[in-house]
Amino acid sequence: MGLFINIILFCGYKTYRKMESVEITMSLKTEELNNQLFRTLIFQTLVPMLTMFTPVALLVILPMFSINVGTFANAPSLNAGIYPALDATIAIFMIRDFRETVICCRPAKITASTSTSGVRYSISPDS
Repeated sequence: MGLFINIILFCGYKTYRKMESVEITMSLKTEELNNQLFRTLIFQTLVPMLTMFTPVALLVILPMFSINVGTFANAPSLNAGIYPALDATIAIFMIRDFRETVICCRPAKITASTSTSGVRYSISPDS
């Protein structure tokens, strides 16, 4: 289990460093989306570690030290039932576009217009 945790940490660090190195070539919107997705990935990595792997590890380790686990033995099965909903909820509330859709928050209307050689072009998002 320690090996896999170290691999996750190593890959997360390398991903973070790569994002920093290409940050200057991205638009602000792309950079913001990448940051949102990276934070989402971090939380989606921590949740199963805290809700599924840690309780199971404690169930294996605590009896070795003569510590009674009692009703804590039910925690892994409870967490296995909660985890799928929790995982999706993290993505919904960490990514701004998903969050705004769920809470019915509409961004301010943006209108851009240009005029070239007497022809007027106008762009506005659909409502």
